Amino acid sequence: SFCVPDGGQCECKPGVGGRQCDSCGRGLYGLRLEGPCAPCNCSHDGTVPGTNCDPYTGQCVCKKHVEGHHCDSCRHGYHTLEQRNSLGCLPCVCDISGTVSEGVCDMKTGQCPCKEGVDGAHCSSCAQNFYNSSLDLERGLSHGCVPCICDPRGTVTGSTCDSTTGQCVCIPSRHGKDCSSCRPGFYLTPDYSMCLECDCHPMGAVQLSCESQNGQCVCAHPSVGGRRCDQCREMFFGFNPGLGR
Repeated sequence: SFCVPDGGQCECKPGVGGRQCDSCGRGLYGLRLEGPCAPCNCSHDGTVPGTNCDPYTGQCVCKKHVEGHHCDSCRHGYHTLEQRNSLGCLPCVCDISGTVSEGVCDMKTGQCPCKEGVDGAHCSSCAQNFYNSSLDLERGLSHGCVPCICDPRGTVTGSTCDSTTGQCVCIPSRHGKDCSSCRPGFYLTPDYSMCLECDCHPMGAVQLSCESQNGQCVCAHPSVGGRRCDQCREMFFGFNPGLGR
């Protein structure tokens, strides 16, 4: 380089500045005798607008929630680096009760690390086949999400329980939270494999429902017996289906 007569300004190489060409130009850093200035390469999204990197180290000026030499990473506990965000990144919003101990969200997606049985971007809901029980919360279980307990013989194949109540999806002849009981009007077979219709006699029985374990109907008259209340007891004969006695 050489100096221009008026003012002594030296003619500098590209990227070099200063009257004596002893400093780096904007967007560059680290002028050395043995080499040229290097580009700052500051992240457009994470760097404070209008700032330049440190002329000696090249460290960029990061937004509040951003870190890294080039301001291209979110700080611990923050995610989604965006240019339009004046702070750079968004804070993680993880449900403490559903997130693993000391866990923070993914820096790029914001997904929180959930405990077993917990789901959702913020770990605030129960995963499939788990449900949230207030009673379990009182016992101190993690987030209260506990596995669904459904009787496979009484539950609709492929269904999942309600994520709030734990109620299983029962086949027509079953009911109960776990679908293990027979609906009114049905009784459980001795091997507990299925529920059969009570089929109580419309006149011989008091009602259409029967005892849930053995299917015995409640007979309307002392002279009538049998599971369906359609037979005569000992010492009686001639069952009348119209009268039920």
